[in-house]
Amino acid sequence: MRYERELNRGKRPPLRLITTRDAPAAYPMILCVSDIIWNNSSYSHNSVPSDAHPELEVTDGWYRLRARIDAPMARAVRRGHIRIGRKIAFASAYLSSERKEGSEVLDCYSSTKLVISGNSSHMAPWHAKLGFSPGPCISTLRSLTPDGGVVAAMDVVVVKAHPIAYIEFISDEGGVQTHHGPMNESEEAATQEKWKKRWEHEMSKLRAEYQKKWDRYEGYLDRLERRLGPQEFTSSQDGKSSSSTSPKLSSHKLFQDFPLDVIEHIYDELEDPAEAPKVIAETKLMQLKTWSSNFRFGFPP
Repeated sequence: MRYERELNRGKRPPLRLITTRDAPAAYPMILCVSDIIWNNSSYSHNSVPSDAHPELEVTDGWYRLRARIDAPMARAVRRGHIRIGRKIAFASAYLSSERKEGSEVLDCYSSTKLVISGNSSHMAPWHAKLGFSPGPCISTLRSLTPDGGVVAAMDVVVVKAHPIAYIEFISDEGGVQTHHGPMNESEEAATQEKWKKRWEHEMSKLRAEYQKKWDRYEGYLDRLERRLGPQEFTSSQDGKSSSSTSPKLSSHKLFQDFPLDVIEHIYDELEDPAEAPKVIAETKLMQLKTWSSNFRFGFPP
């Protein structure tokens, strides 16, 4: 009869289809518990293992396969709700196999297991037909457990729809995170507007601060150019200055790596107008002009 069904008519049982990877293990199905396996366990006074996690052996009426269950189903086994001969309807299961490719069900009993979750399964009546079922088991909120795994399908009724809630998370300097909210849409818009005004105020302060610095640096620049003179300034930029290098010039090399905010100290060092072109070149005068152009488009570099 098995030869006629599987070979001649091409109707293979569910477990064989699953182990050969011809059908997904997540399909809804009904299987029968053919054995309960307890490994490395000690037995209590009522002959029930007390410290081991049980493992089921399930069958589709033709073949058998080992099944790994989670904590809620293990508790049902210990209480006697799941026992040999009972039928289980489940969905969203998956295969745990040592092999990546499919294999025949008779050859993979010790290397392949069917993993079943409690939230996607329930007890089937005694007259239920084994094999694939047309639809998954429908769970309710009352039947779910926190450690019961995934939920294949759930029947709920929407009694109220809440508006979108906004929560703002704030981290302080120590890394401690706090939250403000929840807020509704109007409160979120008001908070966003308040933050935008604060941002614009801080931006204006920052721009005023840098504008003040720029005005001071521009004043230094004008004073340096006046002391240098237009002809000497042009020749120094072109690298064609004919002035001789003074021994005092080596002391001014210290200023070539100075930041722009100490340019006033350079001005104080310009005692000899003949040294002014070289000092200005060594103190990155051109960087000051680049800084000015960048500031007009936004923040300084």
